[in-house]
Amino acid sequence: MSVVVVCLVSLGLDQLALASESQASDCSNLLSEQKLPAAFKTRKNAVRAQWEQVDKVLVTVSEAIGGKDCALRFDQLFTAKTDDLLFPITHVVMKHVPEEALRGLNVYDSSGAPVGEYEGRVPHERSGGLYAQSGSVTLYSFQYRKDGEMHSLGRRLLKDDYFVRWSDLKTRIALSPGSQR
Repeated sequence: MSVVVVCLVSLGLDQLALASESQASDCSNLLSEQKLPAAFKTRKNAVRAQWEQVDKVLVTVSEAIGGKDCALRFDQLFTAKTDDLLFPITHVVMKHVPEEALRGLNVYDSSGAPVGEYEGRVPHERSGGLYAQSGSVTLYSFQYRKDGEMHSLGRRLLKDDYFVRWSDLKTRIALSPGSQR
């Protein structure tokens, strides 16, 4: 009886390993199909990554992942010439990237000056105007800690105002199953 149990457990682990290899292959194929990692396009003397490119890559890859069980790091999606590059914290980043990827990172303003340490995402609803037909849309901003005090950005639409350093972010998970809202 114990031999049968061991064989079934062993068979289950082998199937699990094959499924894991298949998922890794799906993720690799996805990166190849999307021609990733993409070299950052920059602005301001190559100090800041362009938010438009960051948003486009994150949305495109999020849609391509679909139901696949892929967890992709930032350095699998982007490449940079320097680790000092500033990576934008946009609404799309807030929406698609797991919150843990940013937690504890130093946040910088558009001049590169530190403003505090990332604490968490803050959702807020917008309605009316452009959103009148769809009812409302959920947008995201964030809170940061400076000198022991919490600060919130409020309801600002994030584009090119706040950043984290690429060297701090590149090995963290950019997209994972269930991270998208």
